Amino acid sequence: MARLTLHMIPFRFLLMWILLGIGIFGWSCKVQDLPEPQEDEAEYRIAGQLMEDDWRMEAGREETYAFAESELNTSDVYEFVGRIAPASCKDCGEWMEIRLRDIAFASDSVTLEESFYLGRRPFLQLDGGKVKRKAEVTLQPTEENEDWMYTWAFEDQSSSEAIVAKKIFDLDIQTETEVCLQTIDAEGCQTDICNRISLIDTTLNIDFDYRFLPNSNYLEFRSLVTGQAPFDYQWDFGDGFTSRLANPGYAYAEALQYNVCLTATDFAGASQTLCKIVAADPSFCDHSFTYKVATVPVPDFLQFGAVELKYMSLEGVLYASALQPQDGDAYFELRSSQNGPETNEGGKAHIIEFLGNAQLWSESGESISLQSIQGRFLMGIPK
Repeated sequence: MARLTLHMIPFRFLLMWILLGIGIFGWSCKVQDLPEPQEDEAEYRIAGQLMEDDWRMEAGREETYAFAESELNTSDVYEFVGRIAPASCKDCGEWMEIRLRDIAFASDSVTLEESFYLGRRPFLQLDGGKVKRKAEVTLQPTEENEDWMYTWAFEDQSSSEAIVAKKIFDLDIQTETEVCLQTIDAEGCQTDICNRISLIDTTLNIDFDYRFLPNSNYLEFRSLVTGQAPFDYQWDFGDGFTSRLANPGYAYAEALQYNVCLTATDFAGASQTLCKIVAADPSFCDHSFTYKVATVPVPDFLQFGAVELKYMSLEGVLYASALQPQDGDAYFELRSSQNGPETNEGGKAHIIEFLGNAQLWSESGESISLQSIQGRFLMGIPK
């Protein structure tokens, strides 16, 4: 169990954690003391508000320690635990703790990228936290033919060769994504098209088609948009020209292939963009795709990546962020992660910077708030 000397200010302002997770079953670490108290800014710190009071804690000042460990829960998911407590007793008096669930099982290697991905993290929920919202995207080529080759490519480097593809995205991690489709038809004609897709489920669905005016490069476009009317339209014809009409006509200077995009915005402000390969000559191939987004509930019993905060008051009342759902203002965001010093048993450590707001509750329903917290701290992972 690693102990680091921290600055002690009045206990009711206590909020700081430094995670040095060593071993997979909470094996102990040797004491590692920080340098003697300095007058300048401390290396590790946290500041913000506890209830209505400003507070700040700094590592390396007086007799306050950070106790940290890494352990496996009953589902074989790593939990990194860090606690700030009085030097005399880490389990008594007033203390603050953070628990971060790793995404890897015990049989997997734990890496910085897997465990400490940047961005916002969900809060662990003991009640009502077993289901999370995910976005299911259905991807369909404009022409389906079993003799053609379809290759879907996603931002996470995965791919699919299904004609109609489906993929689920975690809305706690991302709210938009890019999907690309390469199509090769029976005659060997190849097209590549990409679309940036909003993953927020709305009633807005977007599509468009077009037709040629005989013996010319003139095309008539027709929007196929459904949802909360009225809609705003923004066409990009792929050659530098645009239109805001619902169903524009356009004459291309050359009979080539163009990447035409339509952006539609509904009455509620939701927006989607769809791009297609458009051939200004009927002899060219113009394979593209459409998509639909739906929000689906997905069981999340392990709650990978979730964060839990705990606080023990001087009166002996335990508060925890997981006892009730957080409100809309609550968030925990990892802003940066970089290599830090090695622990005294050779484990890895990383320097993490974060922002957040959270509400904590007691078993009797009392609550305290942590507002505008920001800090820089150490977090370790098993060797």
